[in-house]
Amino acid sequence: DAKLLDTFYPGDQHSITYGTKSRVGIGGMEAKVKAALWALQGGTSVVIANGTHPKVTGHVITDIVEGKKVGTFFSEVKPA
Repeated sequence: DAKLLDTFYPGDQHSITYGTKSRVGIGGMEAKVKAALWALQGGTSVVIANGTHPKVTGHVITDIVEGKKVGTFFSEVKPA
């Protein structure tokens, strides 16, 4: 039942639920989100995206820069 978020606003963290970690993983999505929030606090723009998703042209960074919705953008600004 996972849902891709276009934008993640730190103030909305209370409404996010994470799935269980895999047996072989070292943190999963929760670890990625924590790392993204740490970078965001440091003033860095962050997008978590799947570089192997079929919708992605194979150039995920270019797709992100062009504004294509291929991941979740982390922003200090609450989305409207």
